[in-house]
Amino acid sequence: FRCVLFRSGELMKTTIICFSPTGGVEKVAQLIANELKVAAPYDYTTRGYEVSFSSDDLVFFCFPVYGGRIPTPMYDRM
Repeated sequence: FRCVLFRSGELMKTTIICFSPTGGVEKVAQLIANELKVAAPYDYTTRGYEVSFSSDDLVFFCFPVYGGRIPTPMYDRM
């Protein structure tokens, strides 16, 4: 698929943040990054990052859901 993201005529800054204890979600996050032609995902699995973004940015949070809940390490970092 092709996706170009604009807001008010300008290309939106896109950030992908993933938490992938077993690597499956990381593969999906990388596919999204490749398709959107943006930087590699920030991997929150082994270390946290200080990432900032504005209300005009598009941010993908990629993580597994267990029993309808966000994994505790991801919840703590959000």
